Amino acid sequence: MHLLLGADEPPYDRGVLTPSAAPLPLAPAIRDAALVALRADRFDRRARVLFAVRCCLLSGLLLASLEPALARSLGLVGPAAPAVLGGLALSTAASRLLLAGSLGRLATFASLCLDAAALAQLLLATGGLFSPLVGTQLVLLAATALLFRHPATAAPALLVLPAAAGLHGPTQVEPADLFLLGWYGALGLLALAALRWLQGRDEEAHLAAAALEEAGRQRAVLEERARLSREIHDGVGAALSTLVLQAELAGTRVSAGNASGEIAGLRDTAEEAIEELRRSVRLLRDDFEPGRAVDEHCRRFAARTGLDVRCTIAGPGARLGGPQQLALFRVLQESLQNAARHARATTVTVDLQLLPEGALLHVRDDGVGFAAGAPAPAGHYGLRGMRERATGCGGRLEVRSEPGSGTSIDLFLPAPARATVPGRSAR
Repeated sequence: MHLLLGADEPPYDRGVLTPSAAPLPLAPAIRDAALVALRADRFDRRARVLFAVRCCLLSGLLLASLEPALARSLGLVGPAAPAVLGGLALSTAASRLLLAGSLGRLATFASLCLDAAALAQLLLATGGLFSPLVGTQLVLLAATALLFRHPATAAPALLVLPAAAGLHGPTQVEPADLFLLGWYGALGLLALAALRWLQGRDEEAHLAAAALEEAGRQRAVLEERARLSREIHDGVGAALSTLVLQAELAGTRVSAGNASGEIAGLRDTAEEAIEELRRSVRLLRDDFEPGRAVDEHCRRFAARTGLDVRCTIAGPGARLGGPQQLALFRVLQESLQNAARHARATTVTVDLQLLPEGALLHVRDDGVGFAAGAPAPAGHYGLRGMRERATGCGGRLEVRSEPGSGTSIDLFLPAPARATVPGRSAR
């Protein structure tokens, strides 16, 4: 059975499917999608936490405004105080209601800007940079940095400090205010840099986990393909091999000419089924070489049908994916079958070019030809199936034929841009 299925088949060793110790980097598209999903989920969760914190702070300010002495100390007196508190409440509610929509980020940033303006007013009313509330500026800066990645979004929180120091007014700024401005500004920048670094580490860890998950998924796919190839090899392959041996044995015992011919045809059909099985196993094992498969099939088809099949393979080689490899071989099979069964050709020329950008297959026969624009007869779907295979792999198929002038088929299949499978070196 092993001889019939091919002695050059690779051994079925699970060890070749083990991924490398370090997962390979994610493909750019998968990496970008993972980062977008992570950042969107992180923004949503942090914005909800920020809403709860702001509700607590607003509640505290509202309660403080009800006590006259405390309200005066915080600057929450006069007609502007209700407007400030009402504006903060509205911006907080709007940012929460619009969070799930397309304006969620913009509404959240606008509300943070209002928070920065209100905080600057509170600091001015309670001692400027000497206010006990000045630490709130770091909280506002951290919230902005955790929600938004662009450095410019931290500007409103940073501008709270010069506004609280009175740099916007005509009064003279004391040296102590300048010192505190530089001190708190440096602390804010250090906190901002630390948060950026931590977020970068978090994203790297997330991408590493995504790479491990992708490697595990690919390993599971490879192991399942190996399992299926073993089942095909040991199950269907054994049955077909037994069929070939029985046909050979029957051929040696039957002397009638017609019976011998039928048995020989049965044996040829079984051997062709075995070749088809071998190709399927190679596709599952990712061990399918288009050039070798095309050359072998052309030689066997010529020997079985008597057609003069002239095969030429050139090019530095193209790394095709499984769907492209299968489409290439099926189009070749259908083209040769049509040339033998319908075109009544005597010579078929097969030219395969394996280029870095893809594979180009050209099949030309000297048969009777047909009207290329005419509809196919009922029940004949060969050309339609070839076009569907080509377009399904992102390629194109061109059929040129005229009655009495033979048929020419051109197939181009692009090489897919794909990441290297873990545990297998690129060829």
